[in-house]
Amino acid sequence: MGTIMNRIKSLLLLAITCTVFLTAQYSPPRGGAGSCAGDLTGTYPNCVVSQVQGAVIPTSASALATDSNKHLIAVSLPYTGTNGNFGNFTANLGILNVPASTTQYSAPGNTAFSTTLAQRMWLAPQNCILSNLFVATNSNINAGGSIVVTLYDQGSTTVSPSIGTSTGITITMAAGAAAGIFSDQFDTYTIVRGNLLALQFVNNAGTNSGGIIGWSVECQ
Repeated sequence: MGTIMNRIKSLLLLAITCTVFLTAQYSPPRGGAGSCAGDLTGTYPNCVVSQVQGAVIPTSASALATDSNKHLIAVSLPYTGTNGNFGNFTANLGILNVPASTTQYSAPGNTAFSTTLAQRMWLAPQNCILSNLFVATNSNINAGGSIVVTLYDQGSTTVSPSIGTSTGITITMAAGAAAGIFSDQFDTYTIVRGNLLALQFVNNAGTNSGGIIGWSVECQ
């Protein structure tokens, strides 16, 4: 009987020793002592979540998203557009011809072309990705030459600007092409908030172009 009791006492002592050891190793310090670890900062018991899976949590952002590693990242909300058209810059030209053998410019809110670049530039209000340029015509493109429409990043030059950097977003309306909707739905360009933009129309024909109804480009 005594041997059994001694074994029970030994097992109880071993269990108590293990419990004390594990508690000391893996339990957070009590009473506000000890530094928080991992994604936590501060001291126990008042830890603060400072990051998630090793990535810092953005402290100032108009919106949050996740990247390919499932980390939280700050993102900008898309531009709300011109005249209430979400994500678009637009111009309704009301059937406007591009004069023969000229380079003209158009901007949102203007119903006429201008040969003066400085008169038809506009500001990008947000960092965004430009894409999906559309131009609508109501008559055939002249057989004598194409019309090329290109979107340019003008940077921040406001005085006597020359044509800037092509965004690569461009439409070539071939000579003799039928009236309709022309588009570049493949090329994209990241524009920086505060940079100027310009949309250029080049008429390569020796006669006035067919009627241009309007155009739009996304800014997302």
